[in-house]
Amino acid sequence: MRRGVLWLVLFLVCMGLGYPTLNRYDPRQTAGLSDTQIYYDLAIHGPAQVDPELRYRLLVPMLARPVAEMARGHVGTWDPVFFGLLTVNSFLTATTAFLLAALGSRVLASEAAGLFAAALYLLNFETANILLSGMVDSAEGCFLMAIVWSLLTGRLWWLPLWGALGAIGKETFVPLAAAFTIAWWLATRRDWKPLQSVLILVTGVAAFASITVVQSVLSGRMVWPWEFAVALHDNGGH
Repeated sequence: MRRGVLWLVLFLVCMGLGYPTLNRYDPRQTAGLSDTQIYYDLAIHGPAQVDPELRYRLLVPMLARPVAEMARGHVGTWDPVFFGLLTVNSFLTATTAFLLAALGSRVLASEAAGLFAAALYLLNFETANILLSGMVDSAEGCFLMAIVWSLLTGRLWWLPLWGALGAIGKETFVPLAAAFTIAWWLATRRDWKPLQSVLILVTGVAAFASITVVQSVLSGRMVWPWEFAVALHDNGGH
């Protein structure tokens, strides 16, 4: 019960931090947040009618769509699509902060230290201005934090799921998750049994498989992750 109340408080804090997107400014018209137009369109029209480079970041917009539909006509002057995006992003960001608080309390043996860590995370400039402004980065942060939680608590059977979900949240999650879990395993491999090692190392595989399936289905042909990376380099010079 206490944990549920803490998560709810964190969720309401996130909704408050992201409130300006509903009524005070339009992220689509804001320098540095122009990608929100893509995610806004994804939530309304789906991936078929948006920028082919970003249409694979499906998780947040697709979860926001039913929220926006339910909110339409019931939220006054608020934009229902941005309300849907904010609700989903607040859910993910609050979950990240909740896991951070829980792990901080576990590692430092201090509940106050865990809560302070969550407060620092929520009060970071990027949280209000990126994670809660109609973007999709909250998914990447949430599932990376979920990986840390699984590794520290021994709940390794969740790792492939976090890998798959994080990949459809944002494709940059894939190399980050793979590198992170491999490095963690290398540093602690003597502590793991063979099956546990497989679960840790398969996280990156699940992420690669997830993004490959999503991109191939939407493109109508087989798209390998390295093809997408090359396309990004050619188009944007990343």
